[in-house]
Amino acid sequence: MNWYVFRSVSNQGIATCRAIKSRYGVESFVTGVKKHHQECFGRIVRVNRYATRSYVFVRAEKDIFAQITREMAKVVPELRICGEVAEPLTVPDKTMADFMRVANSLGKETDYFDPTKLDFKRSYWVRITGGPLTGVEGIFLQIGGKHEKRVVIPIANLIAVATAAISYTLVEAI
Repeated sequence: MNWYVFRSVSNQGIATCRAIKSRYGVESFVTGVKKHHQECFGRIVRVNRYATRSYVFVRAEKDIFAQITREMAKVVPELRICGEVAEPLTVPDKTMADFMRVANSLGKETDYFDPTKLDFKRSYWVRITGGPLTGVEGIFLQIGGKHEKRVVIPIANLIAVATAAISYTLVEAI
């Protein structure tokens, strides 16, 4: 089984994720959703805002992936070009588990980034050794303030999620 990446169209990430879970019975995860409450005609309404493109990650066998690609009009598979052949983009289980732990641990405060816009020149791979995210592996990177470093978990060149600020004493180099 692999984690496959789909791009959801028209801000339908949550609905698409639910449809895939119910129709195919596979594990799935959606990114980039932040819930906000706003006033609309004097009433408070809950609105889903997408911080980034809405990616839907699906853990399935290759035949289920092909079936989802054929049958679901609301998703487009992300492809990786290898020479002259386009293959579906897959994510290793450990990377996806760490990505989901960080994204779920922060709730509404989750920060998603475009990895192509982050400067990885003076960064290195680390493992968190303390706190609720013990065992998570990612890139130790300065984001935000001068002394604010975070562990960033990137997935290809599509999306990255960052932990809250973390002390260098809680990480070890890999």
